[in-house]
Amino acid sequence: MVKSYVVTDSNGNKVVVNVTMPGHPLFPGYVERGVVTGPGGQMTVHNAGEGTGALQGPGSPVRDTIDNVWIGQSQNIVNQSPGP
Repeated sequence: MVKSYVVTDSNGNKVVVNVTMPGHPLFPGYVERGVVTGPGGQMTVHNAGEGTGALQGPGSPVRDTIDNVWIGQSQNIVNQSPGP
């Protein structure tokens, strides 16, 4: 119930965009994820997204959990990278 796209940003970096489809508990919404390598070889993982489903709305008891779900996974990606 998610459609994924790979796009290129204005700096030439690949970005994955996941869009929730009708029937998904976070519909309507999206998340974009990308990795940028800096001039010194350092890697930064970027995550951004938003949605207007009830689980992400004001007063939702799981809103913060949903909004921060990518933190651990992103850190694992950085930890497993070969580095500069």
